[in-house]
Amino acid sequence: MKETEKIFLWIVKIGLWIIPFIPFIISPAMLFPFITGKNFLFRVIVEFIFVFWAGLAVLKQEYRPRLTLLFKAVTIFIAIIFFADLFSPNPYRSFFSNYERMEGFMMLFHLYLYFVMLSSVFTRRDWMIFIHSTLTASVLISYVAVLQKMGLRVSLQGGFRVDSTLGNPTYLAAYLLFHIWLLLMLLYMYWKKKWAVVIYGAILIFELVILYFTNLSWFCRRIGP
Repeated sequence: MKETEKIFLWIVKIGLWIIPFIPFIISPAMLFPFITGKNFLFRVIVEFIFVFWAGLAVLKQEYRPRLTLLFKAVTIFIAIIFFADLFSPNPYRSFFSNYERMEGFMMLFHLYLYFVMLSSVFTRRDWMIFIHSTLTASVLISYVAVLQKMGLRVSLQGGFRVDSTLGNPTYLAAYLLFHIWLLLMLLYMYWKKKWAVVIYGAILIFELVILYFTNLSWFCRRIGP
């Protein structure tokens, strides 16, 4: 039983650590190459590891969701969305969206399962691995944006604003803003360690430069009054 628990736990954790690298997926053969492939892979990974997490939750209580205020709030939110979509004018679109967006309740529900597993199995050490995994992915994605800016890699979307592997400069800007927040958090946590300040500071400056290259201000002016 101990060996089974260990195997199941590692499968779940590895799956969760892999997900931050999904933004690299581009599927030229699909209708929306920057969206569909990423979303399908995310759902497949979440569904696959959820089976093993469910096994862990049955075996031991420690792997079951903790009834924190955040968990209750997110669960209530998902329940409200479910009934809102169920009684919407177009339940099919509300649940499944379309290939251009791939949102709807199905995507939100997969994100909910993702949240449940993250909050149930991760220790502080696991969270640090996860945070550094997604930061590594963000640095590599930023490097692809540098190649675009230098003219060494052409975006399928075209345009003068860099979009890296996300296919939309605004998406890239939002992605970078999230990782900039993580870097600021790490700098606050490890402010007394010089090596951490140098590494995280350098990454922060690099990603701020890429954020500038997305020309977010141009987008804001376009949608402004």
